[in-house]
Amino acid sequence: MAWFFRVMEQGDGTWACRHGQTVFDAHEALSPALTHIAELARGSGPARIFLHSLDGDVQELEHL
Repeated sequence: MAWFFRVMEQGDGTWACRHGQTVFDAHEALSPALTHIAELARGSGPARIFLHSLDGDVQELEHL
């Protein structure tokens, strides 16, 4: 079973790193958020990383 990790765009322009209902933190820019969520996902075994933007678009970025 793969764990799902998400980077979600927030209304204030920040990017939140999430796993389930747990919000780890928020970043001012997308790039640091993606780096952080990838580090978290790699330490959790099989994982999938998704990017959620405010317009409703969801992209799968990695399947680790």
